[in-house]
Amino acid sequence: SGELPSITWIGHASFAVQDGDDVFLTDPHFSKRALLPARWNPPGIPLESIPTDAFAVISHNHYDHLDTETVESLPASMKWYVPLGLGEWFADLGRDAVELDWWESTRHGAWTITCLPSQHWSSRIDQLPNRSLWCAFLLDNGERRYFFGGDTGYFHGFREFGRRFGPI
Repeated sequence: SGELPSITWIGHASFAVQDGDDVFLTDPHFSKRALLPARWNPPGIPLESIPTDAFAVISHNHYDHLDTETVESLPASMKWYVPLGLGEWFADLGRDAVELDWWESTRHGAWTITCLPSQHWSSRIDQLPNRSLWCAFLLDNGERRYFFGGDTGYFHGFREFGRRFGPI
C-alpha cells in the first residue's frame, strides 16, 4: 500500500509498527501489571486491534518486556522472534517462536529480522540470571530499517550496527 508507515506507542518498550500491510510488535505488553508494578496509562491501542498475521520481537525475558498474559492473549497465529533460550518458554504456551543468536538473521515475508547484541541481562523468577540471551533487533523490509534496542545501554556495538546496516 502507498500509505506511510506508522509507529504507535503501546507503553514502555511496546510499539506497534504498521508498514504497508505488515504489522509487527516490539516487546508487546498489554497487561495491567509487569509482575508487581502497575501500568500508569492504558495501552496506546487495544489488544484486539492486532491482526492475526502480525509478528513480534522480544528483546529479553524481564517481566516488563515479556508478559505471559499478553502472549496468551495475542493471536495464537502470531510468529515470535526471540533471543536464544526463550523458545521453550513460548512452546510451553503453545506459541510459535524462532530463537536467534546475536548477529543471526531470519526472514518473515519481506522482512529480514536480525538479532543484535545489546548491553543488558536476563532473569525471571523461574529462570536463573543470564540463562537466556538478551538482544536488540534490526527489522528491514528492503525499503526501511527499524532498530529496536530493548533495554540496551549505550555501548561500542552501536558503531558496528551503523557500519554494517546504516543508515537506519
